[in-house]
Amino acid sequence: MESADEAEPGSARIYALHDRMDAGICLMTDDGHATPATPDPDDHVARLQAEIEATKARRAAYRAEAAATVARGGPAPATDEELGTIKTDDTVGKIAADASPEIGSGLRRLMSRFRRGGNK
Repeated sequence: MESADEAEPGSARIYALHDRMDAGICLMTDDGHATPATPDPDDHVARLQAEIEATKARRAAYRAEAAATVARGGPAPATDEELGTIKTDDTVGKIAADASPEIGSGLRRLMSRFRRGGNK
């Protein structure tokens, strides 16, 4: 079976496509052609100056913070928790203490199997 587009000659298909595209196009009103108002140069300069002043204030705050840090002798050293350091002795000891009852019961079951001749 041929589709409707295949049954039409080439130029008819183009016009049909053109008509379908035109159906979605709306006419523009005069408001669409209006150019935006030109910004006031004085307002623009005032905004830029305010931005510059805010940047200068931030920079001054950063410099004051840096000076205070230097006066203290540098930043405070990070703690082991902040660095993510794990104390191996404590961790291994805790794991062994937690696992010892399970290991002990498993060994007892294994030994009982050998004593009975492996029946269970």
